Amino acid sequence: MINILFMSHFPTLEMGGQKSMLNLIINLDRSIYKPFAIVPEIGELSKELESYNCKTFVVPLKSLKPKHLFTQIHNIYQIKKIIKDNNISIVHPDHERDSIIGGLASKLCKTKLVWHVRLTRKVETDSLSFALADKVIGISDDVRLRFNNFKNLNKKYTTVYNGVDTELFRPLEKREAKSNLKLDIDKHLVIFVGQFKPGKGILDIINAVKIYNSNPVNKKNIKFLMLGMATDQDFLSEMTDLIELNRLDSLIELTGFKKNIQMYMQAADVLILPSHEGTEGMGRVIFEAMSCGTAVIGTNTTGIREAVTNHTGLLVPEKSPLDLASAISKLIDNDILRDEFAMNGRKRALEYFDIKNHAEKISEVYQELINQNL
Repeated sequence: MINILFMSHFPTLEMGGQKSMLNLIINLDRSIYKPFAIVPEIGELSKELESYNCKTFVVPLKSLKPKHLFTQIHNIYQIKKIIKDNNISIVHPDHERDSIIGGLASKLCKTKLVWHVRLTRKVETDSLSFALADKVIGISDDVRLRFNNFKNLNKKYTTVYNGVDTELFRPLEKREAKSNLKLDIDKHLVIFVGQFKPGKGILDIINAVKIYNSNPVNKKNIKFLMLGMATDQDFLSEMTDLIELNRLDSLIELTGFKKNIQMYMQAADVLILPSHEGTEGMGRVIFEAMSCGTAVIGTNTTGIREAVTNHTGLLVPEKSPLDLASAISKLIDNDILRDEFAMNGRKRALEYFDIKNHAEKISEVYQELINQNL
């Protein structure tokens, strides 16, 4: 049995990275791998992990700041003990901070480290994290650009696309899906799913809705749902003020985080993700929506442009509400194009983003590292 220790820096399942980690753990071959996990505190994620027979340990992982130095030193030795006591073969973090703390603990135990990289933007500690890792997994080819000119890049780095449960995230007739959520079946539904923060292009969405609504041609029955949570209350106030200022209250609804997100993706006619450069590794919600047979609109930025093809959706320039409004109008007005994108998106999700394929490819990375010790 090969014991794997995962590390999560968030205690909830509101973040794509935590969803991806949980899905991987669920789909690992338990006849070969036994998962363990470190979480910063007991919460939704730890309870879900335990329900899938994944033992969890609480380690209060703090940011890499001088004031947390002694806490981090204690964390390193606490993780070292967890590795030793549970005969861990591979430590698998996905955050820069955790890759360093987990990496140092791994070195003390002569255990392998897999760093799972989910963002394309560079971080000051990249060189140290890369040096500590035995293998680096990026969720898109664009992530590789983050490590250009790093020594042993070809040997250490591999791309494995994130996975989605294509049986849970599956197409459903739109009117039926809307009815299941008690939504107006006669209104077109456009959704955003994710954190409410500037880098996600949230204000671009609101301004795009303003532009869309100002065009007399677009006086159609339409609803914009924004599903997620704000990371900053001041930014949330900025969002709501902008919505009220432009009298968009009847068009835009902020719903908060939803656990049954697949039901909203099944009901949506279009999903939009107008993130700014460096915000996404690939934009998990893009291929979740495609798996549900929903047309997508994303920005032409690293990660997103790798998930969306010209057969599955539209790409627009970042920070351009005008182009975003135009793309929304194009898909809402063209049922044939929207249905074509929906059908092709489902096919692409099954071919490239199925969780079972994802787990198999990650397992290949594990096995490569284990074989090095034989």
